[in-house]
Amino acid sequence: MQIFPLEGEARGPGGHCLVAWDKVASPKEVGGLGIPNLHLLNLALRCRWAWLQKQDTSRPWSEFDLQIPRQARVIFEAAACFTLGNGERACFWSDRWLFGARVDEIAPNLVKVVPPRWRKARTVKDGLSGAWLLDCGPDLGDASVEEFFTLWHVLATVQLSPGVDDVLTWRWTKDGAYSAKSAYNAFFAGSTRAPVAEQIWRSRAPYSGKFFAWLASRDRCWTGDRLERRGLPRPAACPLCDQQQESIRHLLVGCVVAREVWAWTLRHWAKPMWVPTHDTELLRGGLRCWLRQKASVTSGQPSFWSSGVSGGTGMTWSLTPLPLPW
Repeated sequence: MQIFPLEGEARGPGGHCLVAWDKVASPKEVGGLGIPNLHLLNLALRCRWAWLQKQDTSRPWSEFDLQIPRQARVIFEAAACFTLGNGERACFWSDRWLFGARVDEIAPNLVKVVPPRWRKARTVKDGLSGAWLLDCGPDLGDASVEEFFTLWHVLATVQLSPGVDDVLTWRWTKDGAYSAKSAYNAFFAGSTRAPVAEQIWRSRAPYSGKFFAWLASRDRCWTGDRLERRGLPRPAACPLCDQQQESIRHLLVGCVVAREVWAWTLRHWAKPMWVPTHDTELLRGGLRCWLRQKASVTSGQPSFWSSGVSGGTGMTWSLTPLPLPW
């Protein structure tokens, strides 16, 4: 399965994989193909156990010590947040209830000296009644003492609402309910966005063209420069022009044959001045800048970019003839 979508073969050695599977099984906006990563999806789904354990205490297994993977537990602790009522459901030491934060984020050294049994069992109601002072114990270091007084001052501003239940919400959804999709997407939070993903996947090109453009954007086509780096047989120069070393950038914008294709295509669209220059970096963020510059010129002609040339039958695409030189 890891080779077929990349090489068109059902089986083959790992060296035939053009892109690492972890990259393939990532969202399109971060440079993948949008194929679900089953390991991360499993962790996202297992966050639901922690959510139900807190959300619905009437379930017969809610009091069990469920074995939830650490990664899933971290996602749950980051997303689940209590709005305090009477303080009977929220856990003082482990839940996120203190003005959107957890106690171990304010006093990490202090929490380390609390016995594990009280970290899981001490409710906010009992803690604010003074029980948290007994949980800390007498043996505190300098850092723990400082955090103790910081926490003391923060807790002095907390007010409970007797008769009102604590409300657990999932911070990453609009309705506040757990969502496997939001938990799965959290594993890719902070990932660098692919600069040309939107232009590739929203175009009206056939999937074969989109797939080639995706490979080209990652520089994963078996061109002469990549073959040379791996010590594999390669042509001495570009087979089309025999002027420079073959590379994906040369094939798309530098080769004279490729530039003829660009010129012919854009002349057919009556836009010959749009032929990219030799120094245009189409495979990275330069493609996005190039498209924005051209799209701004056609602000009064949206049909050109939305539907392609009039009378097209799928051979003309909405954004750029990037795969055509190949």
